[in-house]
Amino acid sequence: MKYTLTNPTLPEIQAAVREANAAANPPRARERLVSLSLGVARRALAEPTGVIQHDGGGVANSYGYAAGVSVVGIAWHLDGATRRVVVAGERSKTFGRHVTPIFGARATGWSVCQAQRD
Repeated sequence: MKYTLTNPTLPEIQAAVREANAAANPPRARERLVSLSLGVARRALAEPTGVIQHDGGGVANSYGYAAGVSVVGIAWHLDGATRRVVVAGERSKTFGRHVTPIFGARATGWSVCQAQRD
């Protein structure tokens, strides 16, 4: 689940964060859960650019079986008078200690928001 918001208000970002948390942590998932706090919405409005990504962590040895893990993230960028915010959350699979970040390992607020342009 990925939301792209243009010039959003605080309640719109908070609603998108709630949706991303729900998508990343379905009711049947019981381990390696993670959520974004609603405080990141204020940060996305206060700072010109940024990225926050979290995951539930990998497993030491999955013995060839995929383990479910929650990944969530928010990226934002202010370009002139236009602020873009991308909020994402999903349940993904990992086969080891390293979990791929939802926006990529070298993501910046600018790069994520440019890739999600309308």
